[in-house]
Amino acid sequence: MSTETKYSSRPAARVATRARAVAWVAGGLLQAVAVPLAGDTAVPGKPALPVKGEFSFSGTEQCAYASAFGPPPMLQAIGPVTLQSSTLHGSLSLAADGTGRFTGRIASLQAFTESAATPAMQSSLTCAVSHSLTATGELRLVRTCRGTRSRGTGSANAQTWTASPIQESGQFNEDTIVLADTQLAAESVSTLGVNLARLCHRAAWATRKK
Repeated sequence: MSTETKYSSRPAARVATRARAVAWVAGGLLQAVAVPLAGDTAVPGKPALPVKGEFSFSGTEQCAYASAFGPPPMLQAIGPVTLQSSTLHGSLSLAADGTGRFTGRIASLQAFTESAATPAMQSSLTCAVSHSLTATGELRLVRTCRGTRSRGTGSANAQTWTASPIQESGQFNEDTIVLADTQLAAESVSTLGVNLARLCHRAAWATRKK
């Protein structure tokens, strides 16, 4: 005796079967999406591959200079504030042992209130570099730089400046590096025995030389 009624039929059973199949496939896809990709997580006990090579490097920075800056989180400036925007470019060399070197030039425009001050400066600079690469592809780079002004205030005396280490981080692949300095940590710059504090935001990119 048939059990079909006007509320139960073979087409309805087929619809229910298809619905279960779709639900099973969707569940499988969700499980597949939830599985982390191999490149997204560090493999225990497996060190990150070393970074090495010669790169063309360009970057920008915006800095505020003052006698000092108060402690975080306010970072209140002490004394007059000078704003400076700069571009830099040069050659970045990275060795597999975590060392490196940057050589290049930096050009800056400054906002001075004194009419006699020179608002533009250019320096050649060299930086000792240390770097490390995490298993997730984050490159951490520290530059310790010194420069010699070739134009602008003090250039007639070949004025030399030194700066505290600059820390940047970002993503690396085989041919390109993208970096930023998002710490907003106070740095120091010394010129002719005068020390100034600065806060900077930086962005930089590098491409492997062919």
